[in-house]
Amino acid sequence: MAQFGYSIQTAQITTGNFQTTIDQYDPTLSSPYNLHGARNPLGAAYVANPGTVGNPSGTATKYRYVRYNSTSNPSVAAVTGPFVVYWTDATYTTVTPVSTESLTGLLTEVAGLAMPNVTALPGLTAAQLNGNFIWIAVGGYVPAAYMSSYNAAIGTPFAGSSTNFLPAVVSAVTQRTIGWTTTAAATDLANVLVTLES
Repeated sequence: MAQFGYSIQTAQITTGNFQTTIDQYDPTLSSPYNLHGARNPLGAAYVANPGTVGNPSGTATKYRYVRYNSTSNPSVAAVTGPFVVYWTDATYTTVTPVSTESLTGLLTEVAGLAMPNVTALPGLTAAQLNGNFIWIAVGGYVPAAYMSSYNAAIGTPFAGSSTNFLPAVVSAVTQRTIGWTTTAAATDLANVLVTLES
């Protein structure tokens, strides 16, 4: 059963890091507490606000636990930061980086930013990621999100695009906006504020 409460603070982040957590799907596991290897109910939300030296109180980010499952399973070798994913099912618990594989086949099914990436997990492959359980950011601050080489200035709204993994700059709101850049894009990355969920 999908879980959509505001925040389950007892959720399990297996590695302790949203960007390195990939829980293996196992069809032989049928326990309702570990269904197919999921460590949390699908759709579970978790709000974190890790502090830093410069910001000891932290900045809140809301994550959801989902299954990453793409039919075409494109290579993630160049994906150096959290990247755009789309909902593929009506329960809103499964995502893909390919917009045409979304529930409606449209860019409006944007789900958030998938956290695992090759900077956090050097050598990460599409095969290691596909079919397994991950965390996606659906609200709040995400540093070093994958923007590729498009020239996003600070304060630029962005949305889904037809290019796998990548957002597109929004000049006029014609689709669901993912969020705003809080730094200009540099070396394919920008800090962003995700505004899909509060």
